[in-house]
Amino acid sequence: MSTNKPESHFPRICCNLVHTRKACPDCPGTAAEQAAQESAKQTPKMLSAKDALAAIDNFEIVGENNDSREPNNADRFMLSEFIAHCFDGYRIEESSKIAGISDAARDVLAERVRQMSDKGWTASHDDAHACGEIAAFAAVYAMPEGARDWPTEETGYGATLSEALTPDGWQPKFGERRRDLVKAGALILAEIERLDRRRRATRG
Repeated sequence: MSTNKPESHFPRICCNLVHTRKACPDCPGTAAEQAAQESAKQTPKMLSAKDALAAIDNFEIVGENNDSREPNNADRFMLSEFIAHCFDGYRIEESSKIAGISDAARDVLAERVRQMSDKGWTASHDDAHACGEIAAFAAVYAMPEGARDWPTEETGYGATLSEALTPDGWQPKFGERRRDLVKAGALILAEIERLDRRRRATRG
């Protein structure tokens, strides 16, 4: 029976130290090992969901006139949703944690996206309501429930505080308290974005 050991187990001199071929980090090794190392160098790094989410900070939103701007919170949420779908249903709850977004912030952003997609409250819609209607409607949802029925007949805008603040043709749909506050937060976000657009247009 042969007592010869495989070649890869023979000691060799390298970097003034004695190593086995597999243990030496600096030796070129066998042809197969060299090929594996070259293949590893040429293989591109796979993009992870975490890397994609981190890249959102470097995105720019380009408009019809090639005007660019940084993504707002609603843009970031939609980009996160897109990344979620790209990574086989990567749950948005998990990506939100990576991006440092709380459950409350995520829900407000999701509600803002719903308002735009389901109700048609897009930027052009919001820009047509420049008299504080959106902020007033947010206040309707945000005010304490007990304050909604405070009498305000003398204002001429409605019998109760809720009616007085609700813009004509709009109808609040109250529900669970947290849900009402999420709606209020999304409306406040929409109003802030409207003011930002007006400021940019004025500067331009």
